[in-house]
Amino acid sequence: MIIGFNTKPVGKAGQIADAEKVPVYTFNVIYNALDKTRELMVGLLEPEYRERDQGEAEVRALFPIPKVGVVAGCRVMRGLIQRTSHVRVVRGGTVIHKGRISSLRVIKEDVKEVREGFECGIVIDSFPEVEPGDILQAFEIETIAPTL
Repeated sequence: MIIGFNTKPVGKAGQIADAEKVPVYTFNVIYNALDKTRELMVGLLEPEYRERDQGEAEVRALFPIPKVGVVAGCRVMRGLIQRTSHVRVVRGGTVIHKGRISSLRVIKEDVKEVREGFECGIVIDSFPEVEPGDILQAFEIETIAPTL
C-alpha cells in the first residue's frame, strides 16, 4: 500500500499501481492520513471470539423421526435455549461434541427460544448420537472487534 501526503501519482505510477492492485491513498490533511493508517492497521488484526453461556438442558428421551433425524426430548434446567445457539453435548462430565442446533420445537411448533423449566425437542446438526442423560449446554459466540 502507498500513502501519499500532499501529492498525486505521476506518470505511469498510477497505472502500474492499478495493474499490480496496490492501493494508493493520498491525503491533504495529516490527521486524515493518520486515521486511515490506524483503520487499515485495525483491519489487519484478528477479532477476538468469546463464548457466552445461555443455558443448559437435560436429554430425557429420544425420538427418531424420518427425514429429520434423532430429536432429543429435553427439559431446560437453567437459562434459555435459542434456535440460533451453538451447543456442547456433555456426557459424564466430558464434552463429546460441539455444534449447532438445527431445530428447536415445543410440541409440533418451531420456536425461537425455550426458557428454564419448559420441555422441548432439539435436533443437533449432524450429531445423532445423543443419549438420555446427556447435558446440552447452549452458548453464543460474541465477536469482539480489535482495537489499537
